Amino acid sequence: TYKEFEQRINTIKKYILKDELRDQFYFGVDASEIASFETYCQIFACIFAGKCFVPTNLNYPKERIEFLLANTGIKTVLTHSESPKFESDFIKINNVQLVNTKLFSTDVVSELDCKDYPDDNHAYILFTSGSTGFPKGVPITRGNLFAFAETFLSFGYEVNESDRFIQMFDYTFDL
Repeated sequence: TYKEFEQRINTIKKYILKDELRDQFYFGVDASEIASFETYCQIFACIFAGKCFVPTNLNYPKERIEFLLANTGIKTVLTHSESPKFESDFIKINNVQLVNTKLFSTDVVSELDCKDYPDDNHAYILFTSGSTGFPKGVPITRGNLFAFAETFLSFGYEVNESDRFIQMFDYTFDL
């Protein structure tokens, strides 16, 4: 339900805003499972916390993941997997913490608290396919993201609880 969605977002957001993570701006989000409820919650938690998420497919080659982590300075990857593929390598090589948010007990909250953050802050970074040799990180600002949403709604589309959307491609795909 939307209430469960809101509660999961708040639970993950609360973790992201903990004192020891407060200075981290970039968070990896495990994008290895298409259309995962938990992944959507992680994405929205980052946005509502004013942080930047980077979709990270943990099934990609280790070298690509290391490149992505090194180029963004990510120190925390939010996952929903019991045993991510490269967990020990991440921790040893990159000093990156993998956090399984599915293990968090859900907070019961009445309302999602969303503050205003500058439009020029990054909302997410999407890495290109790397066809020229190395992937390139393309930052999408909060302003870009919200302008896209406003434009979509300005076409007169009405979205409600009976609507369904299909996710046919990996979150990391540079469409």
